[in-house]
Amino acid sequence: MPVDEVLYRAAVGLIESRLASVDWATAAALRMDDGSIRVGIALDNINSGAGLCAEVGPIAQAYTEGRRVVDSICVTRSRDRQHDLVLAPCGLCQERLALWGPDIEVGVFDTEDPRGWSGRRLRELNPYYWASAFFEDERWPTTAEHSD
Repeated sequence: MPVDEVLYRAAVGLIESRLASVDWATAAALRMDDGSIRVGIALDNINSGAGLCAEVGPIAQAYTEGRRVVDSICVTRSRDRQHDLVLAPCGLCQERLALWGPDIEVGVFDTEDPRGWSGRRLRELNPYYWASAFFEDERWPTTAEHSD
């Protein structure tokens, strides 16, 4: 399934239910291979090095459950609360999502789409994935190869 309004609404719903009173909030929604959705919130901390991206919790949960992530969206609520922005996964989260391969679809900021966001495959965000250099056919490593 592609990144869609269902994932977007799941992330926005988490912001509204859990972080409605804060000026800045980020949540993610990830769809698993069975169609179920896991959500997470960015963990802010006075020590910024201890903070966590919103995708981290759902990624760890998927891995713990033996599920495969197929789609991911990250939504941040702007300080002015006039709109929410979909953000592409940061470099660390791209690396975390790479565990499940290059065809995971992720939400990205996109002014050409009427919604202000669209979906792109992870390989489009990272066409020169570093780990491909270790394979003769320059392919993305499998999930098993990632965790070896």
